[in-house]
Amino acid sequence: MTAPSVVEQSGDVRAMSHKFQLQDQLVLGVPAAKAVADLASAHGLDRIFLVTSKSVAGSALVQGIQSRLGEGCVGVFAGVTPHSPRECVIDGADEIRKAEANIIVAVGGGSVIDAAKVMQLTIWAGIHKVDDLDNVVGPKGAAVDPAACRLRMIAIPTTLSAAEFTPFAGMTLSATGRKEPFEHPLMVPRFVILDPQALADAPPELVVMTGVRAIDHCVETFCSSEASPYFDALASEGLKLLVHGLSEVASGRATLQTCMNLQTAAWMAISGPAAGVPVGASHAIGRVLGALANVAHGQTSALLLPAVLKWNAAEPIAAARQQKLLQALGGPSASLSDAVRELLTRLGQPKRLSEAGVQRSQLSQVAEYSMPMLEHHSTRGNARKISSPREVEEILELAW
Repeated sequence: MTAPSVVEQSGDVRAMSHKFQLQDQLVLGVPAAKAVADLASAHGLDRIFLVTSKSVAGSALVQGIQSRLGEGCVGVFAGVTPHSPRECVIDGADEIRKAEANIIVAVGGGSVIDAAKVMQLTIWAGIHKVDDLDNVVGPKGAAVDPAACRLRMIAIPTTLSAAEFTPFAGMTLSATGRKEPFEHPLMVPRFVILDPQALADAPPELVVMTGVRAIDHCVETFCSSEASPYFDALASEGLKLLVHGLSEVASGRATLQTCMNLQTAAWMAISGPAAGVPVGASHAIGRVLGALANVAHGQTSALLLPAVLKWNAAEPIAAARQQKLLQALGGPSASLSDAVRELLTRLGQPKRLSEAGVQRSQLSQVAEYSMPMLEHHSTRGNARKISSPREVEEILELAW
């Protein structure tokens, strides 16, 4: 007798793909200076070049790393500025070449880590001029021969942006203010060091603001048009950790354990996007808004996410996903959009685009520039289809 089938009837199964990142090691809870020295020693890396920003360069964190490395630190580039303009990438790459470094250590937030990622790509491709970055923008960067990708990096984040876990980065073209994507599988940092003291020493308002970006990662991963149970679990549990931890930071009650929990939550939050789950309109529009209107990434999430959720809720399937995440969070809010807005208000985040210095005259340009981002594979997961700049303007009006 033939055994009965476990599957009683056939049906459609959605195909999925999980991209494992080309990272060797994540070090958690170890002081950064010790972790860098240990990794360098274990892997024969004796010419270490630091990339950071002016604000972080004089910190105890960077000075401690330099002191521990001694002559093994062959240079420091502290010229990374917000939104990672192309010019700072070229300048940093030139300094790294001159120093003949065999590992880059990026210390800072998302802009620093993204800039260091593209510095690698610039060196691999033999690029020396700003305009020549056109040759590796977007998917063209992935064509760089992996054999040329010998120089890799270590990332030590000081915020919760989680750029350290992705193989893509956004650079700003200064002439137009347009944010451009760069990507290559080996752009992802080879090693990541999560030192909770690095987060504890950061300004609380910066921790909260970048934590809001991690909230955006969680929400848009869970609500993605290509969501999956595996990443649903990471996103929903990461969101709970973020809500609790950021509330402690905002109220001045954070401990080193709080910081460690937040770093873990940011890692959980980015796991879906890093593995190929596309996020939605808050990320896509936010990248453009940040570059054009000089709004920090965390603030773009605070300003846009509630509006995107409200606009998407007109789609029944999207509304159902939002309701499921709302139930996981608990609380009395009638909608996920309301719950997120109330949380952001408690965290002291800006509520409206008009309050953040964005001009109404800029909205049509933001909408136009957002369309290519909405079609990019990393941000094509909006739960309600956006087909025109006019629909982007509808979201911006809700946020205005």
